[in-house]
Amino acid sequence: MADAKSLAQAVYKALATAQPQQVIELISPAVEAASESPELLARLHSWHAQALLDLRQPQRAVDIARTGLSYAKQAGDDGGVVHLNQLCLQAHAQVNALRIKAGPSTPLSEAIAAMDNGDLARGQMLAEQVYESAENTGDYRRQVLSLLALARLPDRTQWAVQKARSVADASGDKNLIALIARTSKATGVKIPNHVF
Repeated sequence: MADAKSLAQAVYKALATAQPQQVIELISPAVEAASESPELLARLHSWHAQALLDLRQPQRAVDIARTGLSYAKQAGDDGGVVHLNQLCLQAHAQVNALRIKAGPSTPLSEAIAAMDNGDLARGQMLAEQVYESAENTGDYRRQVLSLLALARLPDRTQWAVQKARSVADASGDKNLIALIARTSKATGVKIPNHVF
């Protein structure tokens, strides 16, 4: 297990020093060496998912985070479960953000770009402005997308996903409802049943 621990330390160091490509190169032997330790496997998958997010590969990050989630549950690591659920949410938000970025620059794409660059305060301010504007004009789609951007902020995640669900329900748009359902399922963020 010492070998597994030293390999894991190398993976962690690569992630901590902002070298996501090196994480990708180191991860396979580390995972193989840690095959007997669900707790260490959960951490390795968490770091792998984070590196993939840094490399703008969110769909792959979702898959890796889900695998890590199963290891965290197996190990009884409640903190790991919470963290990996958060990574799943970030990955889904990035999937949606990359779709938005494909078009011309908008206030919402600027909000997401600010978050990607670590300027969370500016990203939050822009996303909230988009949400308020969309709410005033009754644009359900922009409301949902801006809320999913806000869901990337750890202290807003639960509120934003639940609010997005209520907006999607109110819109009657099956695509928006399905988007929120997928986000909820993938991230493990519980959404209460809609009460009429």
